[in-house]
Amino acid sequence: LLTIIQSKSQLEGEGLYSKADARNMITNHEVRIIFPPGDDQEAKDASEMLGYYTAKAQSVSSNYSGHFLSVSGNSSGGTNTSDQRRALMMPQELKQMPSTQAIVDKQGMPPVLCEKVRYYEDPIFIERLKEVSPSLARLGSQLPTRAQLDAARISGELEAPTPSLFPPSLHANEIQEATHDHTEEASSSADVLVDAFAHMSEAEIDAAALALAAKLPDHAAMATHEDYKAAVQEEFFKMFFLPSKGALHARI
Repeated sequence: LLTIIQSKSQLEGEGLYSKADARNMITNHEVRIIFPPGDDQEAKDASEMLGYYTAKAQSVSSNYSGHFLSVSGNSSGGTNTSDQRRALMMPQELKQMPSTQAIVDKQGMPPVLCEKVRYYEDPIFIERLKEVSPSLARLGSQLPTRAQLDAARISGELEAPTPSLFPPSLHANEIQEATHDHTEEASSSADVLVDAFAHMSEAEIDAAALALAAKLPDHAAMATHEDYKAAVQEEFFKMFFLPSKGALHARI
């Protein structure tokens, strides 16, 4: 389970956690992943959490005796080395981290500054996708583009089989009765969408799916091609058939 928060303020406030409870919840996470913070306070908190180390610092001193116009004066100087405390990463250094980096902080281990692994740029993960996707496999050793990944995902090549949520002892007629009410409620909305898209060609539907794939908030929640089709239809219905700022969208 990965808890994702943009800042501590998301946990604190009315109807949420108190400051003490929010701090306690964060502390109880054994592993924390820190991405480049965008807020000054979050950067300071992350810097303090990472801790400090002892750094060697040198100071140079000089001394001159005699009149400043005299060439026969005496001068002396020296270098002094001392131990000073420094933050492992300063707040400004954390904010300046590139988006390709993250910090992994695990209890009992020193923090690790690491490079992110993006599955669409990593050959190991891409090879796993090519094992199940014929269109990606045809690329050979090439890495796929975003459009090619979206096409493979929307076509259903990357979908994984999911087990039935119903127990094996439940008969088919019982399942049908259990889902009958839900089907009736959804049918009216589905009829509206089907009517709206009946005049669209297959090419237009495919183009819409590719264009909207990047906008869909959660690809992982869509396990089948039908899930994607329903989401795309809903998006198109909102975009072209629902009023926006007092005007009705026209189909293009």
